[in-house]
Amino acid sequence: MRRVLVLVAALTLSGTLAGPAAATVDDCDRQCVIDRARAVEQANALPRTSFYDVPSNLPPAPAGTLVRAEAAQGYQLDPGIRATRILYHSRSSKDRDVAASGVVLTPAGDPPRGGWRVVAYAHGASGAGRGCAPSLMKDLQYGEHLRSIVRGGYAVVAIDYVGLGTDGRHEFLSKRAAAHDVVNSLPAARAAVRGLGSEWVALGHSQGGHAALAAGELMTERARQGRPDRGYRGLVALAPASDLTKLFARTAQMPGASGVVPLIVAGAAATDAPGFHPSQVLTPAATARLHTLRTDCINVVQASYGDLTGDALIRSGAEHRIEPYLRRNESGTLPISGPVLIQQGTADALTTPTDTAELVARLCRKGATVEYRTYEGLDHDVVMPVQPDTMSWIGARFAGHAAPRTCVR
Repeated sequence: MRRVLVLVAALTLSGTLAGPAAATVDDCDRQCVIDRARAVEQANALPRTSFYDVPSNLPPAPAGTLVRAEAAQGYQLDPGIRATRILYHSRSSKDRDVAASGVVLTPAGDPPRGGWRVVAYAHGASGAGRGCAPSLMKDLQYGEHLRSIVRGGYAVVAIDYVGLGTDGRHEFLSKRAAAHDVVNSLPAARAAVRGLGSEWVALGHSQGGHAALAAGELMTERARQGRPDRGYRGLVALAPASDLTKLFARTAQMPGASGVVPLIVAGAAATDAPGFHPSQVLTPAATARLHTLRTDCINVVQASYGDLTGDALIRSGAEHRIEPYLRRNESGTLPISGPVLIQQGTADALTTPTDTAELVARLCRKGATVEYRTYEGLDHDVVMPVQPDTMSWIGARFAGHAAPRTCVR
């Protein structure tokens, strides 16, 4: 049981299981674990207000158009850091007009000349329900990580992804949907908050690392269309989700991470794939628990599915039904703009160093400028231990220094 909770905490990095839920005892059964996870999530939750409700008569608008903004309270932030929630027009994987939410964090004091440089932040798995938006969490899911970025003098635009906070279905691990949410948040944030500059980098962990890489692909696409973003300076992907077919098969065998499987299946269904339904992949027992994805977030989802693995989770021979979605959303299959830093722990059992090394090789073959750094003994909870290197790399990009490249020529 302790292993289940440790893996859940590693997946989310929210720190929420450091409280009562982590104090596991031998007689804590499945419902006990679910109840503890839910209690911890609720203690960290902020109320979802009408701010997140998309007007039924909202007309379509260009991607990145701000719908509304409001000063936000209740976050665990340093004195002086200002938080502003934003609601903005984004695009789905099929380029439909959708609304996404997020929060903008700015340092204390006046902006520097040219405005604060921006870190566009893509979070790791938080769930699939409307209440699972990091902007509805007191610690914004990544707590000290985000605070330290702002302390470094940068503004942070932290997205929620469509369907988290807002109406709609969350396209979990859809790289095009996530890329739109990251990139389109920037003009909306600049419209909402005075003092944001044009220069920015993308940064993300786990699911968010996958999203940051997708944003780099979108930058290439827009440049080829004659719409380059001249403020874009590159991206950092921390333990990014990659080789999704292997990730799907691996997590299906991990009691502490098997909740990733229904999230992926639900993400595929959210893309409106013709004729696809989760029950074609999931067993009846797993399908019956899908309601958890609507009512609870990642810790509860993981606890709910912790006793279902292998054939108890996935129908025998049904993996091929999800493979097209996984292949379509694989990172490293398209050219990527800007320099890339990938940081990976060698002891990561979720997004493994082997898969990440293969991702780096694919990026290198596509001509990307990639620096790959591994960290001995670190697991998926890699964010804070590697932060000094992350911030040093970001600072060098904003300073205009040439980016290192570790690809073998």
